Amino acid sequence: MKRVEPKSRVDGGYKYLTPGKVSQFRRFMARQDKTAGTLGWNAQRDDLIIEIGLRCGLRREEIQMIDMVDALDTRGHRDDADLLKVIGKGNKERSVPVPSDIRAKLDAFIKLKPRHGESIEDDAPVFVSNKRNRLSLRAINALVAKRFEEAGAGYASPHMLRHTFARWYLTNSENVNRARVNLPLLLGHDKLDTTRIYLQSTLPDIYREIEKLPRG
Repeated sequence: MKRVEPKSRVDGGYKYLTPGKVSQFRRFMARQDKTAGTLGWNAQRDDLIIEIGLRCGLRREEIQMIDMVDALDTRGHRDDADLLKVIGKGNKERSVPVPSDIRAKLDAFIKLKPRHGESIEDDAPVFVSNKRNRLSLRAINALVAKRFEEAGAGYASPHMLRHTFARWYLTNSENVNRARVNLPLLLGHDKLDTTRIYLQSTLPDIYREIEKLPRG
């Protein structure tokens, strides 16, 4: 009997997407791109949102609140670490490393926004609806679920993308102990392990580590 891969798995009570399901989603999006010559505008937006969730571990609220000024490339200003500014729980600001391939997608997306009638003023949201309003949380939930279902990859949610990032980071890091200490910083958790005082890496260090990891 052919083994059926689960749509998602549970680790410590948290659901995450299997590598097979993530690959299935990416193959589907690549096929759409190749067939149409380019992804539709909403599909480009959705693909970028999903990849940011998978590769940066952001909450849906954090993705929703990214403004143009937050999305600027910071390389050359902070030891060559490309950091995305996000506003997390409790209105707390933090900086999250952006892998170079995600930066390329983000820059290409931003460059095309004016062609689609979308503002690129500093205080304008990066991700908007067809009515040019900031995407709602409900819309972000829906687009993630829709794209994975269209790909035949089963159900997915923004929170599952975040847990998938956490597992990917921990299982692929060369130094697991250091990764466990740095992960709360990347995810924006309020309570950090006190050992971070002794084992803390700088954000540029973490950025370079993430750059070396596989895409998940």
